[in-house]
Amino acid sequence: MEAKGYLKKTTSQEDARITYITVTDKGEELSKKYDADYYSRLSKYLTDISDEEADSMIETINKFYKVMSERKVDIE
Repeated sequence: MEAKGYLKKTTSQEDARITYITVTDKGEELSKKYDADYYSRLSKYLTDISDEEADSMIETINKFYKVMSERKVDIE
C-alpha cells in the first residue's frame, strides 16, 4: 500500500525500532470510495431492521465492548 501511495511510513528519530504509518490523501480518498460503495451495497440488506432494533443492537455492542475493555486477564 505504501508503494501505491496510500500509506506513508516514517521511522522514529528517537527510536529506530518504531515505525509510524500515516494514511495519505490518496489513501483517504480510496477509503472513502470503498466505504461509500460498501455501505450502498449493504444498505439493501438492512431494510428489515427497524430503528429501534438498530438502536438496541448498538447499545448491546457498546455494553459488550465496555465489559471486554474493562476485563483484565492474566495470561502466564
